[in-house]
Amino acid sequence: MIKIILLLSLAVLTQVAFAQSLHLWKTAIEQPQVRISQDGSKAVVFTFDRISTWDLSTGTLIKEFSTYIDSENRWPTTDAKLIDADASLNELIFVDNDKYYRFLMFMNAYSAFPESSVKIQKYHGYVHGNDLVVQFFENVKLIDLNYFVAIQEQGNLDPTKIFSSKKYISQVEVSLDKRAIVFRDVDSYQWYDLSAKKIASLPIKGSKFEFESLPDGWVGAYGASRFDLGFYNYDSKTKEFYKKTAGYGIFQPKAANLKDVNSLDVVRATDEHVYELVPINQLTEGKVNYIAYGLKVSDRNEGQEVLRINFSQPSEEFQAFRDGMKERMAEDFREYKINFNQLPANFKFDYNQAKGREITNLRFLQEGRQPMLGDQEFAIGKLGECSNGGVIVLAMGFTTKGGTQTSNFAVFQYDAQGNLIDSRDLGKTIRSSTGVVQVTNFDISGSQEMYKIHVKTEGLGKAPTVRNYAMGCGNL
Repeated sequence: MIKIILLLSLAVLTQVAFAQSLHLWKTAIEQPQVRISQDGSKAVVFTFDRISTWDLSTGTLIKEFSTYIDSENRWPTTDAKLIDADASLNELIFVDNDKYYRFLMFMNAYSAFPESSVKIQKYHGYVHGNDLVVQFFENVKLIDLNYFVAIQEQGNLDPTKIFSSKKYISQVEVSLDKRAIVFRDVDSYQWYDLSAKKIASLPIKGSKFEFESLPDGWVGAYGASRFDLGFYNYDSKTKEFYKKTAGYGIFQPKAANLKDVNSLDVVRATDEHVYELVPINQLTEGKVNYIAYGLKVSDRNEGQEVLRINFSQPSEEFQAFRDGMKERMAEDFREYKINFNQLPANFKFDYNQAKGREITNLRFLQEGRQPMLGDQEFAIGKLGECSNGGVIVLAMGFTTKGGTQTSNFAVFQYDAQGNLIDSRDLGKTIRSSTGVVQVTNFDISGSQEMYKIHVKTEGLGKAPTVRNYAMGCGNL
């Protein structure tokens, strides 16, 4: 049995970590997400670190909000995705780590979702003010399910069902103009007209649809090839289809006649205006390019720019933030490394004699810089340090579930900055209430230049499996 040695974290993540004004600069894959109010008077900008609202008549900041989740003592991850905001930009929904969050701008606070008589699977946006478009399923028989798209009205426990299917309904979205709900049922796309309360099939096909970058009234879909695509306008019934390579370079319907815009960066196009994300400034560090984003508003008919908002930090403020983050990340890496004692040159791991030091709550792990191997994480030891400051370590994850204890083992290699550059999964040991079901032991020999790892896994009623790995500072 693993013996546990506890070591308290030297620091904890607090709100000070992202204390700043305006939004952090982002990489291209972390683009800010924007919604425009239905009356065109305001915009809301969402990034993992910040929410801000802007007056579109003057370009001035109305208010900004921290996204820190007090109840979970953390910030959203950089993968957090804005789902939607209500028509007046009083509240919004985003999803992070498969969990949905509701933020009320008028209260500057997170809020629970409205109560419902069903178990909601997913939230997809706002209609009719702040009513919510949701997904859920119901058991029909022991093995049969009915899947529903519905509208959860505020103050009504029972959602209003608008569509049902025997198969899972995917890609549910609320149109940016709040007039339609679009979704994919098996291989066909459907749209629900919110004013007429009717469902109709869309004459487009593909594996993915979009309208976040399309003008109001338009929806598009494309197949495995991004260039095999089609557009449809549910107001004018206009259709555009492109087969095979004909759609190369086409990201907007030609009939929409958007002038002088970067099609991929359009966040909304109404009858009067086009709203685009635009780069204001950039900073390159190594291979990473950080961009200060802003919002450009153009007259749709004339194509002329009428407003530009820079909602990102000033460059000197972002640079100071980056310098502080580098220092903090270096501190986190040092804190992580000191938990791994040097292993013998010829190390033989025996599960029954092993010792581990718990590192679960270290910020280095909580921020995902070491992949989590279990519910609890432990440092077993250090194979060695590389001359350039990198390190190779042996770690274990431990999980207890239903009376079964599982220990997962892995070797991780980091560069001098604490970036994970290589790893080896060594397998697992499984212990049930009746005894050991499977045991993994291994030998590690060699030096910094190259370590050889010999792994043997034995299970009840199974022939032993043997694996051999090699890794070392020569990999850097």
